[in-house]
Amino acid sequence: MRRSYCLAALLLLAMLAAGCSAATPAPTPPSTPVATSTPRPTATATPVPTDTPTPSPLTPAAIFQQVSPSIAYVETEIGSGSGFLIEGGYLVTNAHVVEPFETVRVVFPDGAEFLDAPVANVDLLADLAIVGPLDTELPPLALKDREDLAVGSRVYLIGYPGEVDKFPQPTISGGIISRMREWTTAGISFFQTDASVAGGQSGGILASELGELIGISGQAFAGAKYALVASAKDIEPRVDALIRGEDIDGLGKRMTYDPTKANKHQLVVLEDDWTTDTFVMQEPLGTSITLDLDGEADFGFFVQDPAGFWVAFENNSYGNKEHAEFVTEVLGPHFITVYQNDKRNSVADLRSNVKLAPLRDPDDRLQPKLGEPTAGNIDYPGDSDVFRLYLHAGDRVNIHVESLIIDPVVMIDMVAIPNDDDDPMKDDDSGAGIFGRDAELTLEAPETGSYLLIVEATNHQTGGYVLTVANSQEGDPTPMAPAPTPTPIASSLGNMNLYTSHALPAFSFQYPEGWSDRSANAAYNRMCTQVDACLFSTDPPLVLAITLEDLSALGFAAMTQEDYTQLTITGLETIDPNSELLRQETYINEQGTEITELEYQLEGGRVFARRLIHVIDEQGVNVTALIPGQLPNQSAEQAALVDELHEESNRLVDYIFNSFAEGNK
Repeated sequence: MRRSYCLAALLLLAMLAAGCSAATPAPTPPSTPVATSTPRPTATATPVPTDTPTPSPLTPAAIFQQVSPSIAYVETEIGSGSGFLIEGGYLVTNAHVVEPFETVRVVFPDGAEFLDAPVANVDLLADLAIVGPLDTELPPLALKDREDLAVGSRVYLIGYPGEVDKFPQPTISGGIISRMREWTTAGISFFQTDASVAGGQSGGILASELGELIGISGQAFAGAKYALVASAKDIEPRVDALIRGEDIDGLGKRMTYDPTKANKHQLVVLEDDWTTDTFVMQEPLGTSITLDLDGEADFGFFVQDPAGFWVAFENNSYGNKEHAEFVTEVLGPHFITVYQNDKRNSVADLRSNVKLAPLRDPDDRLQPKLGEPTAGNIDYPGDSDVFRLYLHAGDRVNIHVESLIIDPVVMIDMVAIPNDDDDPMKDDDSGAGIFGRDAELTLEAPETGSYLLIVEATNHQTGGYVLTVANSQEGDPTPMAPAPTPTPIASSLGNMNLYTSHALPAFSFQYPEGWSDRSANAAYNRMCTQVDACLFSTDPPLVLAITLEDLSALGFAAMTQEDYTQLTITGLETIDPNSELLRQETYINEQGTEITELEYQLEGGRVFARRLIHVIDEQGVNVTALIPGQLPNQSAEQAALVDELHEESNRLVDYIFNSFAEGNK
């Protein structure tokens, strides 16, 4: 996997990539004895109809031989998956396998290769895509309704998990149906199975013991060691509609690059600090790109490749002109997102040496209808969909976001309160749901006016979701309101607040009063959706990122703090080979807690980072402080100011690390 060389990527610890889930087929019923009839001795024997015998289960080898020729390997510039051939030469796969590309490479087990197979249509909500039609004589597979299969029935998953070969062969793994699950919003049933899955299995099939295609894999849960596979009965009408060209998910055509609107000069208009403007470029591999942004406000921008890796990030704190240069290392659309750090309507000019096309997000600034589901889509890595709510003081509304493809996050920014601290209320997984990752919160409006409802996705995911805003009912989460002002803790560096972990294991540390969990820098806010929490200071400028990593889920339950530290160092070197480790020290802090501290510099000294590492109950705790360094071409006066801020930041970080303790002290 390619790594981003952006500073922001260092905030993100490696996350376990869940493979796409596979469903387990059910065993066939035992064969029924065939009834026979006896002819009369004196009359001509009349054949008596016999019952149709129940087909006998096939061996795994026979199932594989029967269906595997029509299971294809699907490859894009950023990953691979599986797909299966149906009538008409069409290939069915998952939407997340092909997005955001308009053509893909398809290879069948017999070696037949289609280099630019067209993506005909996608269902971003149900995670389906149609590729083709392909000119092939291979036998198509038929989708079969087998939701009647009993729990415990044998099933087989066939696809291309973990594939690295250019012309690979499919694999088969077996398991049982553990249970059925229902996603009522989309009307899809899922087989839950313990069949072995891995990345690349997405779009593969689940076969019964008779070799029937009963489901399409797509969702794996590595930590829980099970997978969910969409039932063929429920996806068949969606597949038929996609082939007919219908907008089955109601999300419309999400154009990634429209050449008719592409230009080397684009006007940027932003409404506030939550608004962004995104542009797309589609250039050959190895193209040198230059970008210049000139605006009246404090603007910044970042550039991501198709996989969501940052290839450029510019936010010059000393002016309103931004410049970036880079070379494309991956084919496919690249996304330029422009943001501002001011709360006002602002205009800027974006210029490039290549043509850029605007990506207009139809979800932004919509007002959801109370009680009615609203379909939305995270269109590109890092996209934020910003909806509007108008509420009266005392109104209680429940906000629920569910998705098959993304792990959604929901936030509320109370713009109705002119003097609030702008810290948005936030939830990730409180809504449970079929996949255990729905976002849900209940808001009690403290004032009458407008509120912003923001939907994002974790870990650079893209895909559809369903947002429902309804009147709060009994059983909904406890209504949220602005958090009470914490009691300050007096210290030699001023008043401090206590940060306590929001999940087990418990840990705490102190940080200066007045720090916020939201930055004026919109790019930092988006990066911080990928970690457990962030704290921000403007004086001195400092970012504190908190991440909790489940070592047990990663297979490292017995890892010591020393081992985990070395793993962290190796990861940093992989992410940014140009980073320099300046110091590594393990010590007992003032709370009697053993911590390991790493200090390193990034981007040639433009940024310094200090990371606290501690292992508790098979969990790795990381608290990372990002401290600005010297910028190129700055004056001696500016350099002296940066040195002074650097010293002040280090004093604060020393205090924070020394206050770190297990438990919520």
